[in-house]
Amino acid sequence: VRELQQLRFLICPRDLLDCVFRVAKHIFRSANKVDTIGGDDFMDILCFCVFKSRVKALYSIVNYLETFLGEDVDPEKMYYFTCVQLA
Repeated sequence: VRELQQLRFLICPRDLLDCVFRVAKHIFRSANKVDTIGGDDFMDILCFCVFKSRVKALYSIVNYLETFLGEDVDPEKMYYFTCVQLA
């Protein structure tokens, strides 16, 4: 949740995408300490984290990333960005 709140302070699209990636990795690391999680469980946890983070203008941040991300983006990072879009 704290990592998601950092989105407000980042400007560069790559930094924003890296932040989203760190959030996803943190969720998997934390959840796997208890039990192995799948994609459905991950989405539930991510939605909860997005809701609890109360990031102002998250919709604008997501639109900004969509507009200014280049073509040479790591597919794994794009997957997690898409998950944030769904959340």
